[in-house]
Amino acid sequence: MGTFVLFLILGLGSGAVFAALGLGLVVTYRSSGVVNLATGAIALYVAYTYAFLRQGKLVDPIPGLDPTPSIGTGPLGFWPSFAISLAIAGVLGALLYVLIFRPLRAAPAAAKAVASVGVMVVVQALLATGIGSSVVSVSPIFPYHVYEILGSRVPGDRLWFTAVIIVIAVALTLWFRFTRFGLATRAAAESEKGAFVTGLSPQRIGLVNWALSTMIGPTSSRSSSSWFSWCCAGRNCRPAGRSSSRRWGARRGRGVTSCPPWSSRWPDSPRWPSPTTRCGERSSPRS
Repeated sequence: MGTFVLFLILGLGSGAVFAALGLGLVVTYRSSGVVNLATGAIALYVAYTYAFLRQGKLVDPIPGLDPTPSIGTGPLGFWPSFAISLAIAGVLGALLYVLIFRPLRAAPAAAKAVASVGVMVVVQALLATGIGSSVVSVSPIFPYHVYEILGSRVPGDRLWFTAVIIVIAVALTLWFRFTRFGLATRAAAESEKGAFVTGLSPQRIGLVNWALSTMIGPTSSRSSSSWFSWCCAGRNCRPAGRSSSRRWGARRGRGVTSCPPWSSRWPDSPRWPSPTTRCGERSSPRS
C-alpha cells in the first residue's frame, strides 16, 4: 500500500497541471457554453511567452515577422515575466471571445467546439512555424527540496505546485459562490434573458470570464512542455466537473495524472485481467 501512495504523490505534479487547465475549461464553459479545446494551445503560447521573456525576448506569432524579437531590456526576472505573460493571456482570451465566440453565442454547441478546434490548429501551426517544436528550458520556480515520504525521496516542487493549484481552486470556488460577479455569472449561465431583465450584461460577464480562464490555465504551463497533455486535460476534467463545478474539475484533474505511475504496476496485481482475457470472462488469479 505504501508503494501505491508513493506513486500517487509522484503524480501530483502532472495532476496539478490537468487541474489548472480543468479549472480554466470549467470557467469558460460556465460563462459562455464553449468547450474550449484550444486551452492547451493557448497555454503553450503563454508558456513560450514566459520562457522567452526570461531570455529577454518576446514571442510574435504573426507570420512574416521575427518570431522572437528582443525586448531591449535583457532577460527579465520571474515576477515581470510572469505578470507580462498573464496579461498577454488575458488579452488573448478577451480577443478570442470578442472576435470568435461572442458572435457564436447563439450557435449550437457543436459549432462552438469546431471553432475552438480551429483556434487550436491555428495557434499550434503558428507556434510550430515560428518557434519549432524544441523544448525551451527555464529556471525552476519552486524550491527543489527533496522530502522523505514512506522511505522514498519525493521532489518538493511537485508538492508546492499542487498546493498552489488547490489554493487557486478554493479561491475560485469561493469567489464564484459568494461574490456579486460570481452570482451574476451563475445567473447569466442559467438564463440570458433573465440576466438582461435584471440589468446584467452576459457579454461583459463572458468577456471577463474568458480573460480569467485563459489566465488560469497557463499557470500550469510553467511546469510542463507537452501541449498534447494540456489538450487531453479538457476531455478528462470537464465531464467530471459537470461543466459547472470548479471543485470537481480540479479534483478530476489531480486524479487523472496521479494514476499513470501507479497504473503501470496494476498488471502485477493478481486480479488484473490478462491480455488474452475476453470481454465478459473472469481471469483466474495468477500464481
